[in-house]
Amino acid sequence: LDDLKMGEIDILVSTHAAFSARVEFDSLGLSVIDEQQLFGVKQREELFEKGKGNDILMMSATPIPRTLSQIINADLDVSTLTEFPAGVRNVRTERITSKDPLLHKAIEKALAAKRQIFIVAPKISDSQDGPSSAESVFQDMEEHYPGQCSLLHGRIKKEDQAKIIEEFTSGVKPILVSTTVIQVGIDVSSAGLLIIYDANYFGLSTLHQLRGRIGRSGEFSLALLVYDGDDKDAIAKLDFLVHSEDGLKIAAFDLEQRGAG
Repeated sequence: LDDLKMGEIDILVSTHAAFSARVEFDSLGLSVIDEQQLFGVKQREELFEKGKGNDILMMSATPIPRTLSQIINADLDVSTLTEFPAGVRNVRTERITSKDPLLHKAIEKALAAKRQIFIVAPKISDSQDGPSSAESVFQDMEEHYPGQCSLLHGRIKKEDQAKIIEEFTSGVKPILVSTTVIQVGIDVSSAGLLIIYDANYFGLSTLHQLRGRIGRSGEFSLALLVYDGDDKDAIAKLDFLVHSEDGLKIAAFDLEQRGAG
């Protein structure tokens, strides 16, 4: 902190700690905020005020209506990257029912090719009503593929989570059943299948980010959106994702459907 205040440090990489009043800059000229939608308006303002000539670059690859609304209504210069950072992505997305034979065929094909499988459910535990739980999906998958499945969610201790992720990435247990804790921060290039149960319960941005977990090697990958209902809005939402990988178009569709949020 002393070096920062004296100008001895040129570049500071930080978490939310940078907003703290005790963090002082000699002459802050540029602030880059990644995943800007995870920060509050007040937090961004506090960072802006830490420098007299402080330019701000806000970055996001998450297509949420609020971000698009900010772009439309604020005096911002916009740069849009429409290509993947490296290589190509070959990910097909399909909407299916839970009884569709494609579900287990896809799992068996991925296992045979020694590629990892993400299976996501909207909640941890079962209740009387509502969507599938990670625990019930895990039990079902363990019956079909014994010894090859792991369960991951936010209530599991951090050290146990690390072990589960290691077993998954190494291929020891290639099927990972989880909640949305896998949405960011897990990079498994060989993962080739994503199955999302009760996909209608997730927002488009979450579905889009989850889909980003697979196909990172450039090999063909498959994302299956499982939905057993007949709600027209839910079907329209999921079918839009089936036909689009453009984050800006997804955000525009979401903005039109839900408003700015």
